Order: sequence, then C-alpha cells, then structure tokens
Amino acid sequence: MRQAALKPIDVTPEDHVLGASDAPVTVIEYGDYESADCRRAQAVVARLREALGGQIRYVFRHLPASSHLQGMEAAEVAASAADQDRLWQLHDRLFEAQPDLSRRRLLDLATLAGLNPARIAAELDEHRYGPRVQRDLDSANALRLRAAPAFFVNGRKVASGADGLLEAVQAELAAARQDRKPAAPKRGNRRPVAPPKPAPAPAAERPQRRPAPAPEPPPAAPAAAAAPPSSRRRAARSRHFVVTRARGPEWNEAAPLTGQQGWAKHAAFMNGLVEDGFVLLGGPLGEGERIMLVVQAPDAADVRRRLDADPWTAMGLLSIVSIAPWHVLLERRNS
Repeated sequence: MRQAALKPIDVTPEDHVLGASDAPVTVIEYGDYESADCRRAQAVVARLREALGGQIRYVFRHLPASSHLQGMEAAEVAASAADQDRLWQLHDRLFEAQPDLSRRRLLDLATLAGLNPARIAAELDEHRYGPRVQRDLDSANALRLRAAPAFFVNGRKVASGADGLLEAVQAELAAARQDRKPAAPKRGNRRPVAPPKPAPAPAAERPQRRPAPAPEPPPAAPAAAAAPPSSRRRAARSRHFVVTRARGPEWNEAAPLTGQQGWAKHAAFMNGLVEDGFVLLGGPLGEGERIMLVVQAPDAADVRRRLDADPWTAMGLLSIVSIAPWHVLLERRNS
C-alpha cells in the first residue's frame, strides 16, 4: 500500500521537536536567530510552553533571511546541537545573544550548552549542516513564506503572527476538549430501572440503640494573623531564576567596571531592582566577563523584560546569555 506523500507542513523525524507527539496542539515556528522580531516572539512562545506544558508540541524550523549571514551560521550550529541532543540548551541563548552572533560568540554559546567548540568550528567551516538548514528553507518556500517569524497551529497558518498565536492555540485546545466530550445517549436506549428498595421497618420494630456520647470538640486553633500586603506580593512572585549576563560589543576592556560609560545610570537602575525585591543577589563571575543574578519574578519573560530596560543593555555593554529556573533545595534558616 502506497503511503501518502508528506506535505511541507507535516512534522518529520528530522524536525526540531519539543513535546509529546500526542499533544492536542502542534505549534510550528519558522524562525531566524538574527531577527529581532523572532527574538520578541520567543517571549510569547515561552509563556505558551510554560503555561500549557504537555498540551503543546513545539516545532522549530530555520528561516534565516538571505542577508543574515550570522543567522545562517547560528542555524547550522543549532542543527549540530540537535544531532547531539543539546538543541534546547542552546536555542534560547542564540536569541538572547542578539545582536552579537559572531563566530566567536557562537562558539562561546555552544560551550555553555555543553558542546565541543572545536567540533562546531570545523562543521561551520565545511558547512556540514547547511543541507539540513536548506531543508527547512525549502519547506518554507513550498509554503510561500517570505520572512520570519511565521507560525502554524495544527497545520493552519496564524495570520497575525506571534500576536495571534495565543488565541489560535486556545481555539484548538477548546476544539480538542469538545471532541473528547462523551456523546449524548440515543433516544430509546434507556438505562434499566433499578428495582425499588424495600421500605424501612416501622420505628417500633427497629431495635433501639443508645446514642453514643458526642466527642468533645478539639480546642480551637488560634486565628492566623493576615499577611501584610508586601508579603502577599512577594509570595505571588516566588519563582526564582538565575540569570547570566555577558559583556557586549561596546564594553571597554581597558576600563574597570565602574569606569564603563553610563555606570551611574546602570548602578541606579540595578539598585532600584534590588529595592523592589526583583534582584536577590548578584555579582561578577571569575574575572568579570560574566555577571550572575538571582532574581524572583512570575516567569522568564518578565525577567527578560525588566533587564532589557537596563541602560547598559541599550548601550551594548551587557546582554543576557541565559535565564534558567532555580529551585532552592538547601537553605540554612535561623531557629
């Protein structure tokens, strides 16, 4: 029996897939690691993956613009990472590294994702994964896509891109729930009527039992004092994240930390995040080429949004390398 030919939108074993194959909703994104629009779209994708978890299968396909040479190399590195089962350790880092996707930066990010930088460099030189990226480009051409990001939900293109992604996913989930509802019983197929239960004996014929003495009620617990509003706000955003930031292309290697351009504005901004309870602790790692922060926020998208407002981010002095959830398992408490 001849199998039906695959359509360009069909998911194949070569695709980069995150999620179960039996998830009710499949989201396919055609993306470009060098595109600022794609980077902004990742915040929407991250919220969907976090909120809906196992209900979504996420597929990422490469669609670097012809003018984005760094985006093409980033796609080849991602394809190599996928072959080594390390794609999702690298995927978000590539978007967060914008606008610096130079060869040196790609190798640094590959190292952070647990890959061998020498192997990656050799593969880039020989364009080993160029054909794998071209396969995604060919499917994008077959679907008449001209730019990234482009999203498909259960095979249907989302006309409004990332802005309409959430609505499209919710509609598919609602349809899936409707399909799972049990069918109404057909008329004429009535359930057998149970025989009536025998009437209870008259009260005079029933043996009389002495009522057991009622147990004494336990002592009332003292009423708990209501938490102050500030405590409730902190509890509402109790998720912790570890953020790694790296020096950007405008960093002056000849000047100390406090001698960098715009230091006073950056310091005031960070002090505000500390006073607000967003930053719990932080500081440079090793020789100071990277900075680690421990923060608390509702989700990773909120972390990125707040740190993107740092004056040093706009000036190209710092960029986010990674944002990872942090689960506190060991903690010393004063008795």
